[in-house]
Amino acid sequence: MGIIKRQSFKATIVSYIGVALGYLNIILILPKYLSTTQIGLIRVMTDAATLFAAFASLGMINASQRFFPRFADNHGKHKGFVLFTYLVPYAGVVTLGLCLFAFSDVFLQPFQKNAPELIHFAWLLPFFTFLTLSLSLLETHASNLFRIVVPKVLRDIYLRVVLSALVLLFAARCISFQGLVYAHVLAYFPAVIFLVVYIIKLSQGRLSGKTIWPSKSENKEILTYCSFILIGGIGSMVANKIDSFMLSSMLPNGLSKNGIYTTALFIATIIEIPGRSIISISIPVVTRALEDKDYDRVSSMYKNTSTFMFSTGFFLFLLVWLNAHDIFMIMPKGTEFETGKYVILFLGIARLLDAVTSLNMTILLYSAYYKVSLLLIVVLGGLTIALNYYLIPLYGITGAAIATAIAILLYQVIASTYLYLVFKMQPFSIGTIKTLVTGITCWILIVFIPDIRNPFVNIFIHSFTLILLFGGITILWKTMPELNQRLNSILSRFNTSKPHE
Repeated sequence: MGIIKRQSFKATIVSYIGVALGYLNIILILPKYLSTTQIGLIRVMTDAATLFAAFASLGMINASQRFFPRFADNHGKHKGFVLFTYLVPYAGVVTLGLCLFAFSDVFLQPFQKNAPELIHFAWLLPFFTFLTLSLSLLETHASNLFRIVVPKVLRDIYLRVVLSALVLLFAARCISFQGLVYAHVLAYFPAVIFLVVYIIKLSQGRLSGKTIWPSKSENKEILTYCSFILIGGIGSMVANKIDSFMLSSMLPNGLSKNGIYTTALFIATIIEIPGRSIISISIPVVTRALEDKDYDRVSSMYKNTSTFMFSTGFFLFLLVWLNAHDIFMIMPKGTEFETGKYVILFLGIARLLDAVTSLNMTILLYSAYYKVSLLLIVVLGGLTIALNYYLIPLYGITGAAIATAIAILLYQVIASTYLYLVFKMQPFSIGTIKTLVTGITCWILIVFIPDIRNPFVNIFIHSFTLILLFGGITILWKTMPELNQRLNSILSRFNTSKPHE
């Protein structure tokens, strides 16, 4: 767990720097200088590129993580497999690009009424998809080599700094909005080039030497896995991204509504930042343990990550939700964006469900039972579409958030039950109960603090009180033993650094 802890710790720091930059963008810069329609357009373009990249990858990103431990060694023998993991997705992105060109009218038709602005920039999507796919492939390669920090710096910091700079240039009338969109897409290109150089350097010659391609039987196994992953990947991306498209196409002034929704969604994403980092670096370790049938190690990681992710996630959920009104108060056009307040609540609950079940999807996806996982993901995607179709007309953007929360709840309950039946593993522990009681207690106590009309003072009081209460109870109850150990280590160093009398 040493490398997991180091990389997760560094990646979490990077993630929170990225979140700080993201909040600067979302709360101050973008609302001040862009309309909700312009924000919605940027978001739906990014979501479309991400969704299309998932299609184009043909399941190879997950296959790379699943099979890399089998081929990896220090003698260059994984070269053939690594090359294989790049060639297949690039063939997929070319095919997808041709399909988008040939059937552009079919793809764009749902947006003509409520999101006509998207049509003007649609020709950029194949190139944007290519860059997004390249970045994802390189991030996966780095993760297979147990390195996730540098890729996160590029995605979470570099790309957000660039977006801030572009919006400020737009505000200064140095570039048009059209130029902003073009430059935002092109900003991915330097990140891709940097990661190529980084991985070549990181590999230290392991990409050279004799090429040993997977055997026929291994090729069959990999391609079978990819075919199921492709189906499951579509379901997963649909579950995560379809709300953006459905809001844009179903509601009047859809891009504006999507701008509000995705802004609230980003505010809620702070809850999952620690979990993202630890899951990202846990994937190769879980994959190796499953390959070696070391189920005790998998079970231990399952519970430990659940406690960590649920505790940090609950704290961050309270931090965001208790301050939601005041966050909107300090935002430019905050009254308009506050219509997305309950989006934060329901998406926050969805993120907590993901946090407490921790490695559910990871274990299923990289085990011999991946077909069941993919079936569940497809069901999740279908359920998300159905719920969105029913709830968006009734409740607007809040309906999309409710749909996501319900779909994730059902998925995680079924997945947890299946893992218990097959592996006799479950993520819950006494730490889960302690965290739940801690979170509810903190919410009850803080919600009754008298409101002060200054939003900055309110945020400070709520946040400071939450840190004291949640942190104090967590340490007192030893909900996360590693936190107590770290504090004891710091205190012991402080004590030993004092001069002896």
